[in-house]
Amino acid sequence: MDLGNEHITSNGYCADCDNLLWIVKSDQYAYTLKKHKFWTYKTKIIKPKDIEILHNGTDLNTRELKKYIVQRSFAECNEQVRKHNNTVAKIRRQKRRTQ
Repeated sequence: MDLGNEHITSNGYCADCDNLLWIVKSDQYAYTLKKHKFWTYKTKIIKPKDIEILHNGTDLNTRELKKYIVQRSFAECNEQVRKHNNTVAKIRRQKRRTQ
């Protein structure tokens, strides 16, 4: 499978951008997000259903691999987004109560 030009990211994975489609790959698997716009979202919590597996050379089935990718690659960012979204929601609810 030819995945195009490789670019090394800070976590050791390769990220390719070809025709505005981001592909992340390791030695054993490659994936992208199902919708390109998800890459630019700042408050999107990435879930396994948002991932499209392009290549799976692991012993894991597709469902397990998606969970692994979310835990390994998106856990920290998802937690930051969760905290931010909760803070914004708390402020919004406080404003409603005081009106």
